[in-house]
Amino acid sequence: MMNPDELESFAWETKNQILRHEAVCEERMRTIEKRLSRLETIMIGTFAGIIIILVNIVTKLWDYKH
Repeated sequence: MMNPDELESFAWETKNQILRHEAVCEERMRTIEKRLSRLETIMIGTFAGIIIILVNIVTKLWDYKH
């Protein structure tokens, strides 16, 4: 059984560990959000380019047939 001083010390140590863990997780989450934002931007640009290319192909085929 722990005495009151040991118990208080253990509680403070545990609280500090949790606070450090939260800070590390918060930083990781910010990094992940930045990466996802970049990926989203790349994907939107890529899909827009694909749509433009497909529309261009369709209009050329349309002009060729008529």
